[in-house]
Amino acid sequence: MKRTSRAFTLVELLVVIAIIGVLVSLLLPAVQAAREAARRTQCANNIRQVALALVNFEDANRELPYGAFYQNSDAMLQMQMKVGVVNHWNWVTQTLPFIEGANVLSSFNMKPTSLTDRTWLPPSTSPVNNAALIAATQLPQFVCPSDPDAASPILGNRRTNGFNPETAQGLWYVGSMGPTIPDFCSGSGSFYESWSATDRARICMGANFGTIPADGSAPYRPAPCFNAATSRGGGPSCPQTDVFVGAFGRTKLGLKLRQVSDGLSNTIFIGESLPGQCAYNSLFANNFPLASTFIPVNALNEGDDEAEKFIFERSCGFKSLHPSGLHFAYGDARVAFINETIDPFVIAAMGATASGDMIGDAR
Repeated sequence: MKRTSRAFTLVELLVVIAIIGVLVSLLLPAVQAAREAARRTQCANNIRQVALALVNFEDANRELPYGAFYQNSDAMLQMQMKVGVVNHWNWVTQTLPFIEGANVLSSFNMKPTSLTDRTWLPPSTSPVNNAALIAATQLPQFVCPSDPDAASPILGNRRTNGFNPETAQGLWYVGSMGPTIPDFCSGSGSFYESWSATDRARICMGANFGTIPADGSAPYRPAPCFNAATSRGGGPSCPQTDVFVGAFGRTKLGLKLRQVSDGLSNTIFIGESLPGQCAYNSLFANNFPLASTFIPVNALNEGDDEAEKFIFERSCGFKSLHPSGLHFAYGDARVAFINETIDPFVIAAMGATASGDMIGDAR
C-alpha cells in the first residue's frame, strides 16, 4: 500500500513557532544575566587590581598618591609646582608603574622647566604631551565592560577646565573624596534641604571638593562646618574637619594610612563611575578624576530638570550600570558590591577616613 506523507497544517506550524518563541523569550534573559555576571566579575577584578596598585604605591612611598594636581589660578599652580621634578597629573598617573603602565607613563613629560612652563600639562603644544598621544592611549584595567561606552573608551568633550585634555579615555574607577562638598550642601529642591543642621554636618564636610594648596597658605572658601567658628553661615561641628575627608582630595596632598583612624577595612578608597555622565572625567584629567560620597549612589543624570540632576555634582558621582548597585574597593584592597539603596549617612561614613563611624561591610 502506498503511504502519503502528511504535511504540517498552518495551525500546527504557528503553534510550533509560538513554542519556539516562548522558549527563546525564556532563555534570553538567562543569557543576558550570564553575560552581565561575567562582565560584573571582570569589573570587580579590574577595580581590585587598581586597589592593589594603590596598596603597593603606599608601601613604596609611605602615603597614598594625591588625588589631582588641580589649581584654578597660576599663583596656586606655581606654589605647588616643582621645576625640574615630576609633577603627576593625578592619582592614576602616579599608580601606573604599579599596574603595568610604566611604559605609558614614560611616554609623557611631567617635568616643568620653569614657573611659566605649561608644556608639561595635559594636553599642550608640547611634542610629548600632545592631544593626539593622549587621545590614543588606552588602559583596559580602568574600564568596566558593563557600560556600553566601554566598547569605545576614548571619549570626547572632556572639559578643559584645570588643563584637562579634551579627548581621552574615560575613567570608570575614580578616587573617593568621602563626603567632601563644594562649599555647601548643594542641590536645589533636593533631599538635603529637609535635613537638620546636625544631619547636614554628618554628610556635608570638607571644602571646594578638596582643593587647597599643599602648604595651606592660599585662601579658599571653607564649607559651613569646616570651621564652625569662622566659616560662612557657621553651623555645627563636623565629625571630621579636614578640607577633604576621604582618601583623595583635588590637591597635591597624599593621605598617610595612619590618618585613616576609622580603619582601612571600613573606608572606601575607590569606586565605580560612568565617565559618559561626567564631562570632567578622564584618565589624565587633573580636574576631578574623583567622586564624593555626599552625592547619592547611582544617581543617574537623566532628564532636563537641572534641580533634580544636582547639575555638576550628580553627574560626577559614584554609579554603574550593574543591576542594583556598584563596586567599591576599601583601603585594604577588598572589593564589595554595594546596593544602590544604601542609606546616605552610611555611605558617607564609609567614605570618611576619620569621622569616628566604623560601618564595616554594608552590602
